[in-house]
Amino acid sequence: MSEVQSSLFGLQSAAMEIDPSQADLLTQVEEGQYSEVKSTAISPGKLTNTISAFANTDGGDLYIGITEQMLGGNVKKREWQGFADVESANGHLQAFTKTFPLGKEFQYEYLRCSDRKGVMLHVQVSRTQEIIKSTEGIAYVRVVAQNLPQSTPEQLKRLEYAKGLISFESHTVSAPNELLIDSPKTKWFLDSVVPKATPE
Repeated sequence: MSEVQSSLFGLQSAAMEIDPSQADLLTQVEEGQYSEVKSTAISPGKLTNTISAFANTDGGDLYIGITEQMLGGNVKKREWQGFADVESANGHLQAFTKTFPLGKEFQYEYLRCSDRKGVMLHVQVSRTQEIIKSTEGIAYVRVVAQNLPQSTPEQLKRLEYAKGLISFESHTVSAPNELLIDSPKTKWFLDSVVPKATPE
């Protein structure tokens, strides 16, 4: 493992050396609910959709530095095509850490393999307590291998419930007092209350 300075962020990052068998496993990662692989050519802004989706759902791993080509018969061919060096990934890292700061919920590391081209950037995302939006200001959720935007008020409200930011118990509803006071359920409840109370 060699120490590499990422001076742009004042962070010391370790480029982890992995062996060819580990590199093969990474290029064969099954994309799904918890993992995704992308090429270095994908813009950082576009990749923040995936980071947002992982953070708003169950977390996941994003590996940047793998190209994918569709062959005949719906067969995919993947290759390790990393960043030329750590400095070349600074643009991505800058975009990510601005919106998703390095820490407990967002971790970044570089992966290097002696017989592969370039350095891969691995982004590890944990489920966050708050709603996390991409750089375009939209929150996403992860559904299998898709990042689905949550842009309507109804979608955002459901996401707040899913993340526990609000609960049905604390959500107020508009109803006239008479409806509650004269309710059979209210009367049934009061029959079991000690000491006795009035519906009001």
